[in-house]
Amino acid sequence: KAFTKASKKWQDELGQKSIEKDFKKMIRYCSVIRVIAHTQMKLLKQRQKKAHIMEIQVNGGTIEDKVKWAREHLEKPIPVDSV
Repeated sequence: KAFTKASKKWQDELGQKSIEKDFKKMIRYCSVIRVIAHTQMKLLKQRQKKAHIMEIQVNGGTIEDKVKWAREHLEKPIPVDSV
């Protein structure tokens, strides 16, 4: 139940427009783009269950390129060697 309202935003047409508007604001006003990433503890086979969360700054290219890259990689696994 934690993210039910946020997940409905991606499915609704009005929500999609709102998300597009937010991305356009990022392109227009932001000078630095950062993504939040976490480890997949199930793949490590360790006793620890709590994932490590980190904020990573996206470098290279224009702000539009950075937002485009972040949007393409949303909810997808990203290997460390590709960063």
